[in-house]
Amino acid sequence: MIIQQFYKEHCNRQQCLESIYLFLDNINNEYNPPLSAKVDLRQYAEKIFDNAVLFIKINHSNIVGMVVLYCNDENKEKAYIPLVGVLPSHQRHGIAKELMQEAISYVKSKDFNVIGIHSNNSIAIKAYCHLGFNIIEHGERKYMELRIK
Repeated sequence: MIIQQFYKEHCNRQQCLESIYLFLDNINNEYNPPLSAKVDLRQYAEKIFDNAVLFIKINHSNIVGMVVLYCNDENKEKAYIPLVGVLPSHQRHGIAKELMQEAISYVKSKDFNVIGIHSNNSIAIKAYCHLGFNIIEHGERKYMELRIK
């Protein structure tokens, strides 16, 4: 497993952005609606590279799984995970769980109180519940939180 800081050190900015973009493009249709219906994937790759902590799984120099985490709340109240994704060919191998556990450990080490995440995927919601997240807001797209403290 390679986290963002290590990853940035081992590729130039353009190479990193292209790798992130290719991953986002490959998982685009795994979401409903597709990611590209909400954001420009190239701009999103740049945004998360510049502003987020990335937990990624690499296989043969390609990103196969990623958790995007924002820990930029000055009061250290809430961290937020806007994206969890695994290539379809690598799903059901525990990659998302492994990356989420790394993200949770990171948030704990930074003394945040809560991690939030939204999802409309019933399989993902069940997985997040197994990791300790609770549904806070019901509806088509559920908001879930994990209390750290």
